[in-house]
Amino acid sequence: MPLSKLKKVWDYCSYNVVFFIFICLLIFFFNLLPDYSTTYFGWEVGRLTQVIVLILLNGYGMIIAHDRINHGYRLPKIIPSDVVNLGFKSTIVYAIFVAFQSFLLSVTTLLFGVPIFDLHELLLHYRETIHMFFINSPEYMLMFIIIGGVVFYITTFLAEIGLARLADTKSILQAFNVKAIYKSIRIFGFRNYVREYTVIILLITILTLIKSISLHDFALDNLWEMVFGFLIFATQYLGIGAVYCEIKDAQIKSEQFKESS
Repeated sequence: MPLSKLKKVWDYCSYNVVFFIFICLLIFFFNLLPDYSTTYFGWEVGRLTQVIVLILLNGYGMIIAHDRINHGYRLPKIIPSDVVNLGFKSTIVYAIFVAFQSFLLSVTTLLFGVPIFDLHELLLHYRETIHMFFINSPEYMLMFIIIGGVVFYITTFLAEIGLARLADTKSILQAFNVKAIYKSIRIFGFRNYVREYTVIILLITILTLIKSISLHDFALDNLWEMVFGFLIFATQYLGIGAVYCEIKDAQIKSEQFKESS
């Protein structure tokens, strides 16, 4: 299943090869801007540039999600006003969900007496963090990873559907409409919802591992990271859009069934 989704991501991104290359180059240069600004203009300018780049990338990601929700099949055009508008809104929504997730994970670390750290980073960079299992009580660490993993999963799923609702309605309030979110998941099926997003997370993990492969050449390494970095970026937002597209289709069928009965 991850490979079939990866093919869909590639087909979507490469439908217009010239535009795909243009977007990759644009994101590549955007990623260089913060370091360039910090080096030549100072930390404050570099930090500000980083925030601006983040907003612009989030904005285009939301446009991709919106396009996919409406059954789009290729990379959408860049509309500056939409990119900035959705970029600001999605950054705010994402920051709120991350803050809520961090709070719950911090409480979890305190309950088990382990140091406060990012569970996602702990698992993603396990080679560097494996020693933490031995510094602390292995039983507590295992319980923390299990409970923390559940917390991480649930909050991530809520964040993804919240961002999908933002992409669909362009309303921050709708991103936090708990009643509507619950209704959407109930109609689509909680098991289906979890399965679809688990596949997306697995696919992003696979692409991240591929991206980390070194080709032992500076130019090729940068090209490799640029292409797979964009595929990771597109997979996240295409995944958000694809799942919510299925949810909306399920809601429409449910409403049509009620009207006909």
